[in-house]
Amino acid sequence: MGKVQYILAAFLLVLMIFGFNNCSEMRSVQKGAANSGSGGGPLPPIPTTGPSYFSQIVKSKFTQKCSACHIEGFPNSPGPVTIYDYLRMKSKLANGSSSTINSLVDKVRGIVSHTGGNQCPGGLSDSPCKEISAWWGLENSSGGAPPSNNGLAIRGGIEYSSVNGLLSGFAADPVRTSDIVTVTFYIDGAKDVGTMLGAVSANVSSFDPNYPNHAFNFQLPNMYLDGRSHNIYAYGRTSAAAEILLLNTYFVAVSYAKSANWNNSAVANNIRNTCNGCHLLEIQTAYDMVANPLKARGGTATNNDLYRFASNQGGVHGGGNVCNRNNVCQSIPSYWTQEFGGYP
Repeated sequence: MGKVQYILAAFLLVLMIFGFNNCSEMRSVQKGAANSGSGGGPLPPIPTTGPSYFSQIVKSKFTQKCSACHIEGFPNSPGPVTIYDYLRMKSKLANGSSSTINSLVDKVRGIVSHTGGNQCPGGLSDSPCKEISAWWGLENSSGGAPPSNNGLAIRGGIEYSSVNGLLSGFAADPVRTSDIVTVTFYIDGAKDVGTMLGAVSANVSSFDPNYPNHAFNFQLPNMYLDGRSHNIYAYGRTSAAAEILLLNTYFVAVSYAKSANWNNSAVANNIRNTCNGCHLLEIQTAYDMVANPLKARGGTATNNDLYRFASNQGGVHGGGNVCNRNNVCQSIPSYWTQEFGGYP
């Protein structure tokens, strides 16, 4: 066999070895994917303490959404890896007055200077903001774990209601994990008393390691976006599990309808243009900030997150007081009045 033939034979041998290894790796990946579905066994319990909820839920959300900049274990990480440290993050969580008004949420949403910008562009119902809010609840109250019907066939419930009446939560059978739960909603009274609003399947992917693919979203009808408190009852059932009232109680929702020109009014654009120099502030974020706290819970034209930051009340705004820029502290009360002035 000549020299060229030896080289060619060696080259073909390398290709065969590489191809075999590559195919083996692909089969391994495919086998792992096949075994990773939601029907693979009982669901793990929901963390019931602040430290466990942070390590199992919040930290995993940070890894999913923030690891491009915050690279754990990498000495030259572009962003600080302290976001994975429980005590460091708890100190930021404690610097504030509520589950949605604290230094950690403000940082994640880009309200204070954040190179990564707003990581919850859809509002406080986006991950990781909703998980941070749930974590705050565990650290600051005796309310226990996030929704769970321990001992019952179906676990879950409504976890969050947006300013504009989008209800979010989860429902799952912890044993028959491949079953899809149908969630039916009633308002202002339990089943057979209240008004049935409709039903959805809890089959939405939620990036939740405990209940993947068992989330739901349900939009309240416009007639209930009236600024008043409404009790929402959610019932879950499957083909194998009888219908039960999730959480064994109701969820209180206060919701508002957006005005027709909420996104394009002159005051909205002035707010956006004034703040974009530092924050790339999206008008949805501005809306969520001006809505917090809700009018029904003490919010006013000058008592809201957006006005508080713009006027640097309590030194919460890294950019200082910006009221002298484009008269933004006149635009904010006008924006609040446009959106919420007509509600009780």
